[in-house]
Amino acid sequence: MKKFFSLITAVLFAGSMFAATAVMRYPGGTTANMAGDGANNAATVGLDATLFTVLSDKGGHSQNVGLNKDGTIRLYAKEGNGNILSVSMTGGTIKNIVVKDSVNSKTKGGIMSVKVGENVVTATDGKYAIESDGFAIQNLGTAASNNQIWINKIIIEFELDGTIVPAPSFNPEDGSFIGSVEVSLSCAVEDAKIYYTLDETDPSMESTEYTAPFTLTAATTVKAIAVNSGVFSAISEKRYAPLDTITVTEARALIDAAPNNTYVGTHLVKGVAAGKPYVTGSGGFKGNVIVWLTDIENKKDSLEGYYIAGWNNQPWESIEAAQAEIGEGDTILMVVTKMMLYTNPNNQSKIYETASNTAYYGGMLGKYVEDPTIVYDTLTVAEAKAICDTLGTNTSSETKYYVEGYAVYADPYDALKKNQIFFMVDDPATQDSLFEAYLATPMKEGVAYPVLSGDKVRVFGRLKKYIDSKTSRKQLEITDPTVEFLEEVEGDRTIVIPTIDTINVARALEIGKALTGSQLVTKEDYCIEGYVSHIQEPYTEQYGNETFWITDTKGDRTMDKNVAFEVYHGKPNTNAEIGLQAKIRIVCKIKNYNGTIENDGQNVPFEVLEQGVPEEVKKVSVEEAVAIGKALATGAETLDRYEITGYVSQIAELYHPDKKTELFWISDTKGSRAESSEDNAFYVFNGRPDNQQELGLDAQVRIMTTIKNYNGTIENNSAIDVEVLEKGSIEADTLSVKEALAEGAKLSGKSAEFCVVEGYIASVSKKYDASYGNMSFYMHDKFDKTRGDFQCYNAKVAKKDTAYFKQGSYVRVLGRMENGSHGIQLTQGCRAFTAQAPKLDTTFVTVAEAVEIGNALAVNEESDIYYAVSGYFAYGSVEYDESAGTQTFGISDDEEYDVETSLSIYALNAMIASPGADYGDKVYVVGWISKSKDEDGEFISIENGNAYVNEIPQPTGFEQIEMTEKARKVLINGGIYIIRDNKLFNLQGAQVR
Repeated sequence: MKKFFSLITAVLFAGSMFAATAVMRYPGGTTANMAGDGANNAATVGLDATLFTVLSDKGGHSQNVGLNKDGTIRLYAKEGNGNILSVSMTGGTIKNIVVKDSVNSKTKGGIMSVKVGENVVTATDGKYAIESDGFAIQNLGTAASNNQIWINKIIIEFELDGTIVPAPSFNPEDGSFIGSVEVSLSCAVEDAKIYYTLDETDPSMESTEYTAPFTLTAATTVKAIAVNSGVFSAISEKRYAPLDTITVTEARALIDAAPNNTYVGTHLVKGVAAGKPYVTGSGGFKGNVIVWLTDIENKKDSLEGYYIAGWNNQPWESIEAAQAEIGEGDTILMVVTKMMLYTNPNNQSKIYETASNTAYYGGMLGKYVEDPTIVYDTLTVAEAKAICDTLGTNTSSETKYYVEGYAVYADPYDALKKNQIFFMVDDPATQDSLFEAYLATPMKEGVAYPVLSGDKVRVFGRLKKYIDSKTSRKQLEITDPTVEFLEEVEGDRTIVIPTIDTINVARALEIGKALTGSQLVTKEDYCIEGYVSHIQEPYTEQYGNETFWITDTKGDRTMDKNVAFEVYHGKPNTNAEIGLQAKIRIVCKIKNYNGTIENDGQNVPFEVLEQGVPEEVKKVSVEEAVAIGKALATGAETLDRYEITGYVSQIAELYHPDKKTELFWISDTKGSRAESSEDNAFYVFNGRPDNQQELGLDAQVRIMTTIKNYNGTIENNSAIDVEVLEKGSIEADTLSVKEALAEGAKLSGKSAEFCVVEGYIASVSKKYDASYGNMSFYMHDKFDKTRGDFQCYNAKVAKKDTAYFKQGSYVRVLGRMENGSHGIQLTQGCRAFTAQAPKLDTTFVTVAEAVEIGNALAVNEESDIYYAVSGYFAYGSVEYDESAGTQTFGISDDEEYDVETSLSIYALNAMIASPGADYGDKVYVVGWISKSKDEDGEFISIENGNAYVNEIPQPTGFEQIEMTEKARKVLINGGIYIIRDNKLFNLQGAQVR
């Protein structure tokens, strides 16, 4: 929900003057520009237009003042020419201002100047004394490239002279509500009286005086004025209206009716979560919570589901909290203030989504709403086990269940993890049908309440069949269930929080190094204290964690595993960067990871006992960064972090849409195609572009990273955020597979340029690898090849598209060509997209015509046209293969074949229905005609084609597809179809496209 900031009531009465404070801040939600033509932008930045006028000017720069999605205001400057933001007020004096820079610390080399008239004002204790009716802020950055200042907000302290009264403010400011809404009114002048109307008439002193918040349940226009000492304010007006609930299908229909990439209005969408929420994004888009909504349970599909995103407006404290509240199949009510259909310009895929910073969940900040019409079944333990047995290995049931039974073998309640494991049975006397309640959350009256053996309980959650991959032990369970107590046994339910002795880093390292063999993680938790000696991965808002090293000595700068302990993905309780030399305390199990001693697992919480000092970041050129790396020993890494700005000189692996990463080289010179540290290029490994798009060659980027020497290649260590200062582009010719092979044959090594290769997947050489998001396959220009000539090696494929990447699929692949030891191929990191296959119209020919066509070909050449050769089964060469469904035989135009006089061609490995063809049968073989040569000489054939006995089958619904002049029979991708009136039908008469 958008939040518009208005005057904050902090009013002091002093004679005829009224002192107050205003907050100037852009409301956020979208990226935009303030007009640089002196237009009044007061409403845009959230100030009361009755009092303040806000103007913007380019100040000689080419760009307007920018407005960011996170609510910050961006001022540009270049060579001393910079944007100007001017604020003036009516009926009062601005006393002081406080300028807060961006909460994301994104001030980028700008120089801020605050002026009253022509006089520059300097800050004292963070405040600029204005004593005027206006001021201006200008960015005076002098560097040759763009500099920026990102302002989070401006706090304005002012006094009114009593001749003007601010108009009333409304809370809530969003006019949409569910069921009912409580409206409150306020004015910056404390003694002012407020009068309002609900009937669309203008208010006066005869209208209802505001004394307390009021509730609305229907669409209403509220108008209000403020009056003080006989002075009237302007009229404020707000329209409140309840949201009608619509389904996901109805939401999609509204979006489809709008132009592409255009928002439609605010609605309350009700649907089912097609999976748990997850976090995505990087750079300026960190911490986005995303959940799919659908009208069909458990179907995550961009054409069936509905993509809902809360960009930078995460309603939960953490992704763990989101996932704890929303599970797959839960019903959600979601207020969506903007919806649109987004069409990806690269692969034309369509996604239904919400706009940035526009969605919150259930109107209650993260609370999902269970559908009251859903009645969950209550099962016995035996019934729950029977359902579990029907599930796939390590899969959960689509729906939730209640399971009733008696608790047995209850583990002690885990006070640290706040959960408990126990088993359930139907009959406590026999204790058979054991069923596990795994990581259950037992609560009573909102407080943790341990389960004891003998309790009768009812648990609620999804069922699962779990099979341990190492022991093959099968466990039927209900995962992460909530627990309701039906009958309780007597016993001690005291929760004991274990006390853990604190150890230093040296002792933790001793314990870790003593771990050997299969036991590389301690069973016990340890409390470890130490000082931050090196920050491996800085804190990110997206994941709320950072990786760093600690030692026993404050001021150490090391990540030597002999004296330092690695805190892997630690989660600070301050939710912020902790800094070097910070003193921290962590409770964790100790792990020996190939000789590095670290905590076990990710996102382990830790307490900051003493805040550290910010890490110094040094600015260097790419050439300087490479020189620093070359001075390191192989495998070594700097302790210091550097800011490096450069141009993308070459791309090693294109941007991956699922993993949001790209691998590329940068250099100091725009237009360079260097991809070696020997040529002063720096390798950016797993860079995360903040625009979440393909960077393109010659893009200008900025990174902050440590520098590592990886066998002579100078690079960053681990994934890093990439700030895109200037987007690049990739120009690529589109080639057929045949053309790609011809171009590749001219290469020695890898091409500098990119190309797009289009064709059919002939065979898949490596299935989709979810860990890396890639797969390998061979391509051919023709769809029926079982082994292609051209390989796409470890091509990046979006997870949602993997089902389309199989033999026979038509695809487009963007990448660099290579002629190497594995032949001609597109190299690792090329990016593959689904594409529409060209239509194949078939030409019907006789055997004599086929022989004539074949004789015109060169040996081992194949026709470019797809033919259907009709004739008679003349002779059998290879018997029908039941397992493969193929047969090899000769066909002739002569029903009575004469080996001396009749022409014939081979149908080699033809796909044919059982039981195959026999002498005298009328057959059709469809495919490409080719000329081959063996020890007996040249021969004409159709290899790996499709064969049909007697007639090509007629459709059962053929009368529905009357063959007129506008209708014709075609073969497409090996199948026979009818085209009529530009529509495609299958042989059963059903429309396919």
